[in-house]
Amino acid sequence: MILKQLVNQSAQKGCREVSAYVCFHSAAKRMGQCHFSLLWCFLLAAIGTVAGCPNLIDTSDKPCFASVDVVLVVDNSASVVSAFYNLSSFMKDWVDKFELDPGDSESPRVGIVTFNGCPGCSVADSTQLVSPLTANSTELYLAIDARQAATNATCISCGLELAGAMLNATERFSLMVMLSDGTQTVGGTDQKAIFVAEQLRDTGIAIAAIGFGEYIDELVLQDIASAPSSVYVHSSASADVSDVLAALDPVVDAICVEALSACALTSYCHEPPSVAVSGRGLDTGNGAQCRLGTMEFDAEVVNASLVLCNSPSTVDIDDPSLGAQLTVQVSVDGGSYWTRLVSGTSLTIPCVSPMPIPPPLPPPPSVPPPQLPPSSPPLPSPPPTPSPPSPPPSPPPSPPRPSPPPPSPPPPSEPPPSPPPSSPPPPSPPPPSPPPPSPPPPSP
Repeated sequence: MILKQLVNQSAQKGCREVSAYVCFHSAAKRMGQCHFSLLWCFLLAAIGTVAGCPNLIDTSDKPCFASVDVVLVVDNSASVVSAFYNLSSFMKDWVDKFELDPGDSESPRVGIVTFNGCPGCSVADSTQLVSPLTANSTELYLAIDARQAATNATCISCGLELAGAMLNATERFSLMVMLSDGTQTVGGTDQKAIFVAEQLRDTGIAIAAIGFGEYIDELVLQDIASAPSSVYVHSSASADVSDVLAALDPVVDAICVEALSACALTSYCHEPPSVAVSGRGLDTGNGAQCRLGTMEFDAEVVNASLVLCNSPSTVDIDDPSLGAQLTVQVSVDGGSYWTRLVSGTSLTIPCVSPMPIPPPLPPPPSVPPPQLPPSSPPLPSPPPTPSPPSPPPSPPPSPPRPSPPPPSPPPPSEPPPSPPPSSPPPPSPPPPSPPPPSPPPPSP
């Protein structure tokens, strides 16, 4: 059961990886269920819903609904005039990657800052607040359409400072996405932008750096962005920034840490609970932890979509008839930020005790084999009888005689004479007459 549920969680993604991992799972080792093959992986995935573990939820086209704050920091200098409308389309497409809900206090939020700059200008004069952090997509679309025209020089550090001030005021996981077609030309050099980015990263803000056009400096982008650069740095030689939009999906997956479904790998509440949690972004950061109810402990990360929460102790049960009712959350940064509680990560482990396994039957008492009487010496074998003499050889068979001709058929016989007609039967004799009456006796 443990192996079946665990494999079912990872059948769509990483089935081969889980097959290598599952034998290190303590519960699987106890159950002696480490005899595993890829064939079993897909077989168990097909029947996994019967065991009560849902399959992984495909997050490739699913908007992020994690409680994150994201600020776009977009170049608005004179060099991007030709890409102005492309940048506006990019901003709207980026907003659509998040499931914004103004009525949900835990909804993700998006803010937008643009930057340009001039010699001697302050940060306030070199930046434009297009939209503060909000969960209202309609307001964001309107603000994008109403933003100022591109002009002046480029002060990347100015845009980073304004966005950092917005994100440092929140208590959520934060991401900054910077887009520029070149390098910093006023308000300092590229080293100023790199220094400001380092300070922001030290406060826990993740930074993605996106370059477009023919004048970008890949090394500057890498120094500004968070690690790994394979996730947080993207560039395109084309001025059409829509080319890099699809490349930002790994960025969304990295900052969108979500626990979407969970199922219990243990069957009864009197055991320390073991829970498999599926979602996305679960392998980012360091220090993954699980929270089952009020208990917090280290998690076992299988891949970006699967985490195992193996509690070291049992849970407190208020009402055994209701079972152990648990909510599951995951943190990838040591417990600073936790995934949102959703219906798929709430579960109940029953408290019904398993049927006791009867002890094995004792072996039947051994019966000694019957004693055979002592064997007598073998009787002497009779002398061999002489074989009779062989009969003389029989003479060769005589040739067959010819068969006689078949007899001729007999002549036809006369029909027998017909019997004479029968005479009528004689009449029956008349019945006998009654005897005469006896004479009267004589009188005295």
